[in-house]
Amino acid sequence: MSVQQHVEQSSPLAPTVLAHVAPEIAGPETSGPFPDEQVDHIVERLQRRYADRQISRTDIERSVRQFSHRFENARIRTFANVFVERLVRKSIDEQAGDRRAAAA
Repeated sequence: MSVQQHVEQSSPLAPTVLAHVAPEIAGPETSGPFPDEQVDHIVERLQRRYADRQISRTDIERSVRQFSHRFENARIRTFANVFVERLVRKSIDEQAGDRRAAAA
């Protein structure tokens, strides 16, 4: 089951209960893309991770924003940034694998 399917199947009461019990866990109540500051943190971590590859900051940021839109309607977005970072890493790693296979 994908992360998105899991989020969509979560209990409809979860955000309400979490917002009352632990507001910091409920995450932002607004939908839409991640705040620029959060995107910048993800991009910086990915740039450090892939410093040996020639990937521009613009390309990484574009991927982060593209994947972040998958979570904009999620009820609980606490760990969405972690999932987005993993999706971008997987995408970069898969592209590198495709290039290596083509060169062989």
